[in-house]
Amino acid sequence: MVTFYVKHWYTKTPKKDKHLLKWDLYQIKNEEYKKLKTFKEGKLQFSEKEIGGKYIVAGYLYEPELNNASAMKINVVPTEKIQILSVEVLDANGQKITKPLAYGQKIKVNVRTTVLQGAKLNIDLMGRRRKRQRTQCL
Repeated sequence: MVTFYVKHWYTKTPKKDKHLLKWDLYQIKNEEYKKLKTFKEGKLQFSEKEIGGKYIVAGYLYEPELNNASAMKINVVPTEKIQILSVEVLDANGQKITKPLAYGQKIKVNVRTTVLQGAKLNIDLMGRRRKRQRTQCL
């Protein structure tokens, strides 16, 4: 996760309020800029498919400027830290599971990670055993 923030405001900035900031992400290809998205918080995480890519993040109040200190060039490199970002358990048809799993039921598990693209990942499912309630007869 990369976090961007404003360290210095231009002296002529009328409203110096970080809550009014917008951030634009541009991809650089052949010296041309393609706008990918706008976000309100200066937080961004690149996926493994973006490794080796070149980007610009521009922070602005009114209009983005890509040729001054309000924009930062980024070269995406792989991280050394292994993280599991999310785990999603689906039924065999790819639908969200809405009830408890049955013994022998086939499922699909999607795991989003950093650094593990193409690697084998072992996943163990652990079940809970319910205690049987005994009734006493008198």
